[in-house]
Amino acid sequence: MKSFLLLLTLTVIMAFGVSSCVQTHNSSSSDAATYGSIVGTDNFQAAHQILVSKCIGCHTDFGATADVLVSSGYVVTDDSLNSPIYYRLQNSDGSNGPKTMPMGAPALSSSDLAAIKTWIDSM
Repeated sequence: MKSFLLLLTLTVIMAFGVSSCVQTHNSSSSDAATYGSIVGTDNFQAAHQILVSKCIGCHTDFGATADVLVSSGYVVTDDSLNSPIYYRLQNSDGSNGPKTMPMGAPALSSSDLAAIKTWIDSM
């Protein structure tokens, strides 16, 4: 029994060690801060740079990967017009009043909006 537990423990340790060595790209924004830029398409990198410079002060999760922005509901793949993040950035208005972001700051430039729209629509 003791040798079985030892073998099981070694197997788990080796499996974990091997799986952690196969990472070939940055998996989170904190990795990017340590190891370099966020991996993604040119369109994502352009949009990500805008989100980090204009939004991350309040929305720390906007520094995440494209997958996180989609899974959290901020972005609807291939559909900027139905993506909450794009809706909020383009001088939106809702039943409870304006929802334009960034709040208390100048609106994004048309080129910044175009870059975010292009990224979302190209997913």
